[in-house]
Amino acid sequence: MKQICNRQPILTAKVIDAYITELQSIATQNNIVIHDMLSIVTALPNAVTLQKNETDDEAFAQLMKVVNDCIANFDQFRKKEGESLQQDLLNNLQSIENHLEQINSIAPHRIENIKQRILLQLEAASENITVDKNRFEQELIYFLERLDINEEKVRLISHLNYFTDHVKGKEVGGKKLGFIIQEMGREINTMGAKANDAAIQVHIINMKDDLEKMKEQVLNIV
Repeated sequence: MKQICNRQPILTAKVIDAYITELQSIATQNNIVIHDMLSIVTALPNAVTLQKNETDDEAFAQLMKVVNDCIANFDQFRKKEGESLQQDLLNNLQSIENHLEQINSIAPHRIENIKQRILLQLEAASENITVDKNRFEQELIYFLERLDINEEKVRLISHLNYFTDHVKGKEVGGKKLGFIIQEMGREINTMGAKANDAAIQVHIINMKDDLEKMKEQVLNIV
């Protein structure tokens, strides 16, 4: 069995000779000068044919082996690159989770520390001003509620889990991962705005740094 690779144009000499003889005869009889007769003749039917250029089974098999090896190597490279990218994303995700755990350990004391700081400031100023204690307690509760970050932490954990499930799935979409990262950033920024605590702010900055790395990484995912 032969494998056809391509076709090459071949001039048909006998046909071309016959055309030239016939045209020269017509031109002589009618006193016509024909310029570039070869171009005219080669455009006529059957003056040019296509010859099959064939290669045997062994050469074709060798060619296909090279092609298949290239495809296999490319697929293997993409697989390794994907695994490396997945691990980098999971490492950054784990770093964010670690910082969130540290924030969880700090948060319970944060509200009480803020409350005590405000009370000390109030006591220092109470010598010169009159304070309605009931009104003060109401305002203090309202103020501390605005500093609460529990909802943001719960939503961030949910986003982290969703991101982990998606990045480990069979079909990973860069746009979807980018959207999840955007939602994670929203919660981290809100926690940073509410923190009012230097120790928590350090973890917020580190979380943002991890998130920026993840944003760059998902750009390589189609």
